[in-house]
Amino acid sequence: MLYLRPVVRTSSTMRNPVLANFSRSRNPRLDSLWLALAGPACNLLQAIIWACVAIGLRDPLLEESLSVRMSLAGVTANIILCTPNLFLMPPPMGGV
Repeated sequence: MLYLRPVVRTSSTMRNPVLANFSRSRNPRLDSLWLALAGPACNLLQAIIWACVAIGLRDPLLEESLSVRMSLAGVTANIILCTPNLFLMPPPMGGV
């Protein structure tokens, strides 16, 4: 019998800091800026891709199908995930 374990994530496991060695960097300030913007940029790119999928799947003669609603949910989820990542927050455990 297949046992499905529920996945429970707390706030301490959701926001882990990215370990980066800025001593090897030529311009640490610029590189840390690129690192901070990488997460929101990925979410924004995924939202754009989901929007293109929703536009491509839309049929003007039919009402909204399940695939169109799922792609619109993907847009919404990625926009919701993008906005808190734009705000600077300290690490939950005090940093490393």
